[in-house]
This record gives sequence, structure tokens and C-alpha cells, in this order.
Amino acid sequence: MKTKIFIALTLAFIFSGCESASSKYPSVSGQVYKEEPKIISNTSEFDLVKKQSFFDDDAYSQVRSVYVLKDKTTGKEYIGISGIGISERGSHTSGKSTIQDER
Repeated sequence: MKTKIFIALTLAFIFSGCESASSKYPSVSGQVYKEEPKIISNTSEFDLVKKQSFFDDDAYSQVRSVYVLKDKTTGKEYIGISGIGISERGSHTSGKSTIQDER
């Protein structure tokens, strides 16, 4: 429970500082902007990496970003989209192979 509250507060703090849309993000609906993964935060408990951004005309600043948050204690990964929310990344077996999914 304590971990979930920390994750929620961390993401709320980070997403509140999302930069506004500019000429860097032309207004093409659904366009994904390729960026190098950028380490946002690296603490003893969590790693937070910004993976990419995309245009969304429903977003406050017209741009949303995709983040991966890794809990170093449990090894669990979470995927977050600014202004949308977060989801735990998991895996399940399918025959003889393991497939990554979201929970």
C-alpha cells in the first residue's frame, strides 16, 4: 500500500511538470515522436525513464508522454502515460514461451 501511494505521488509530481506543446511537436493526430529514452529519476528505490511522446489533441498541452517506472525492491515495472494513469507490467506463459503483458 505504501509503495502504491509513493508511485502515485511520484508520477503526479512528474506529470505536473510536463512541457507544453511547441514546434517540437507538430499537430498531427496520433503521431509518435521518436526520442532517446531519458532517465527522469534514479533513486535507491525507483528508476523512471521517459520513453516517447505523442500528439493528443485531448491532452492539456496537446502532448502525452510514455514512462516506465521500475521498483528496484520488487523488480516490478509499471507503464505510465501522462494524464492517463499507470499499469503494472507483467507476463504470462503461452505454451512454452513467456509473453510480456500489462495487468
